[in-house]
Amino acid sequence: MLDDDRDALGHVLDAAARIERYCSGMEFEAFASDDRTQDAVIRNIEVIGEAISRLSGELRSRHPTIVWAQAVATRNRLIHGYFAISTQIVWETATRDIPNLASQVRAIIGKEEAREPKPLADDPRPDGTSEDQS
Repeated sequence: MLDDDRDALGHVLDAAARIERYCSGMEFEAFASDDRTQDAVIRNIEVIGEAISRLSGELRSRHPTIVWAQAVATRNRLIHGYFAISTQIVWETATRDIPNLASQVRAIIGKEEAREPKPLADDPRPDGTSEDQS
């Protein structure tokens, strides 16, 4: 996996964790009346969409079941349509879609790391030595 992809996926997980923390123990009615939490959640949904927009096409194509384009489109709607944001949709995104996406991203990271070649036992160590040196 490219380092840029690893970084972007890390940003997705970080933002998802913040959203979960902000909404933890909260019901929709409390969320709907709390502008500060709404702003924090919306900002982190935007971060998720931006991070996903920076993923390589190769990574996205290896995981076609993820709704990459929808996440980016959601970010764009929040950024450019801020007067027409539905609190209910933001809530559903934060409490249903984001946890699902975070789970999928964790699975992708595991799959991508499993694809990476592992050094052989007799390969040199990072310091230039090998295991069989006495």
